[in-house]
Amino acid sequence: MVEQPLPAGMDNALVNLDSPVPICADESFHTRQDLEALKGKYQMVNIKLDKTGG
Repeated sequence: MVEQPLPAGMDNALVNLDSPVPICADESFHTRQDLEALKGKYQMVNIKLDKTGG
């Protein structure tokens, strides 16, 4: 697994990337509303409790 290989906001560079290693969103994911925009770019998201208010 590779975690957030690009800065947040540059996620479109990952559209349909054929990676042999799963790519995980971190800085680009804060709330479930972000999920729709991340489809087709990441295979997983990193959920951190401190980002969701504790």
